[in-house]
Parts: sequence; structure tokens; C-alpha cells
Amino acid sequence: MSLIHASQTILNQVKQLVEQLSDEEYRQMLDVFSGATVGQHMRHIIEFYECVLNCGIVEVVNYDLRQRNLTLEVSTS
Repeated sequence: MSLIHASQTILNQVKQLVEQLSDEEYRQMLDVFSGATVGQHMRHIIEFYECVLNCGIVEVVNYDLRQRNLTLEVSTS
């Protein structure tokens, strides 16, 4: 399985999960996530892919330079 295909599979699974949640469920703090929310985890996943895609061809991807979009944490849309 190629990296692109694996990423497409993961992102499709994420999309299917988010489509099943209300915004309230998406923002709910969960013990299983040590008090974090599904939305916070989704933001990290999305920003990781954005960072990789926006970096171009480099040997090191600097995740610390990402633009944090906190709206991704609170809205399923």
C-alpha cells in the first residue's frame, strides 16, 4: 500500500467519523483522550497533513511552524 493510498484511507475514515458526530459531541472532553476532544485530535490530524503538503520536497517537516486553526476543534463542518 502506498503512502498516498494509506493517507486516503485514513482521511476517509476520519471523514466518516466526523460526519456521525454533532458539534457538541465533537467538542466533548473525553477521559479516553486524557480530557482532550475528538475535535482537538482532528485538528492535529488535519494540520499534520496540511504541513506535509505545504512543505514541498524537504527532508524535515517542521510541525511547529503550522498555522493553528482552532475552528477545526469546535465545528464538524
